Amino acid sequence: MMNLSKRVEELEEELGIVKQKNMILLEENKLVHEKPVKVGVNLGERQEPAGAPNGDVQQESLACTKVALVEHERLLGEKQSEIVRLTAELGNKETETKARVDEKESEIQTLTSSLNTQIGEIEKLREEIQAFKNKNDELRKRNWKAMEAVEKAEKSAVEKISNAVKNTMQCQSLDKSVLMRIFPDISVTESLEHDIWLKSFEVEAVNYIKGLKETSESVRKLEKAEMMKKELEIRLNELEKKLSEAQISKSETVEDLHKQIDILTAQLKDSTLKYTELQTNSEETKTKLEDRLKELKSAFSETKTLCMSLKEKLENAPINNSTEEYEKQVDTLMVQLKESNETVAKLETQVKKYQNLLKVTDDKLQVLQRSVEDEELKWRREQQTLQKSLMEAQQELEELRKNQVDQTFAQSLEAVNSQTEKEYKLLRLQVEEDEKKVRDLSQTIVKLNGIIKTGQDALSQEQELVCKLKQQLAEKNSTESPSAAQEVEELKKKLAQKEKEVEQGQLYNNALSQKLASAVSSNDVGTSV
Repeated sequence: MMNLSKRVEELEEELGIVKQKNMILLEENKLVHEKPVKVGVNLGERQEPAGAPNGDVQQESLACTKVALVEHERLLGEKQSEIVRLTAELGNKETETKARVDEKESEIQTLTSSLNTQIGEIEKLREEIQAFKNKNDELRKRNWKAMEAVEKAEKSAVEKISNAVKNTMQCQSLDKSVLMRIFPDISVTESLEHDIWLKSFEVEAVNYIKGLKETSESVRKLEKAEMMKKELEIRLNELEKKLSEAQISKSETVEDLHKQIDILTAQLKDSTLKYTELQTNSEETKTKLEDRLKELKSAFSETKTLCMSLKEKLENAPINNSTEEYEKQVDTLMVQLKESNETVAKLETQVKKYQNLLKVTDDKLQVLQRSVEDEELKWRREQQTLQKSLMEAQQELEELRKNQVDQTFAQSLEAVNSQTEKEYKLLRLQVEEDEKKVRDLSQTIVKLNGIIKTGQDALSQEQELVCKLKQQLAEKNSTESPSAAQEVEELKKKLAQKEKEVEQGQLYNNALSQKLASAVSSNDVGTSV
């Protein structure tokens, strides 16, 4: 492009130079043309005799001027041809440059359009990235909340375990201190476990008592031992009281768990009842919509056949300008068509309302599914707490078995644990059944949406047929025929039937909307439960 512009500039400079030369040659040519005239005038004024000596010189000068004039004309023709050639080349170059400039402009336009599309795609990608960022932020917040809940649960579990360990250590230390007070002369290594320490201490105590019986001081020591035995019995009574209190607290916790399980079962029963009611309502609406769709299809086929027959009869009917009754009937028919069109529009609005109501039910179902998931999470947490309580109870049972204290309480606790496990399994089965019911309900709602869409398509087709019939009647309104009076009467009857069907469809849609509203309200009650 730069080389082409330089070439054009050079050609323009050469053209300017050629024009300057041409101007100079033209001026010289004018001068040459003027000189012979002046010379001729001078010769005419100064006529000398034929035999004068200056006549040859003048003839030679005229010949020279003629030769110079011819030479100038030849040069002028060459320059003009060169100018024509250069102008042609310049025109070709200009056309080439214009074509190239147009190509470059088209390329620039394509590049700008592609750039605009790429900018739009970049904006869309930015919006998608922002949406993904928002989703990631929400997920992070949820993860943080879940981690906080897990940390709290872990802290509570660790605190419970540490308290239990502290209590056991305190009981063991109290037992050791009491036994050491009773038998201060007996020494057993404290690095042993508690059970082994008790067994070894028992052996040492038996041997010590046997040695005391053999000596004379055995009586005194026995008295002391009896005193210590009484103290030990008192201590045992205190421990039994504490153990009974622990049993009472454990029974209270078990009763609380039973109450919570009863509440959960009642809530599940209520939710199942709501699900069954909603499912029955959805099945009823499905059957009614299918019946209504069949009625609309049959009505659509009847109107289509009626329109085709009426069109054929109107085309075949002769034209007569003297029938005023036909004009009146056509006017009444047009009014009825307008009314039917309005009723069809009202029916479409009812269908739209019904679709919106179905969307609301879909949203409510999604909320219900979320609530079911939340309830499932709650039940899982209850399961975890029950499992923790079971583990703690099992640990306590093991400790009670090791210490051989209150075996009946251990058996009752095992029975309670088995019962809680059974109740948890039953709750889990009920949750799975509820999830299946929710899935079936969502599938039925999807089917209902499909049925409503097909019904709306049938209504739109009927409306199109009514509009076509209206146009045909408007076209035929200018033409009149006495033979079409009976056809108009039949058409009036059919239109009246169609209006009745449309009114029935509106009433049916209102009833369906009321049922769906009641189903949605019952669904809300189920989710709130």
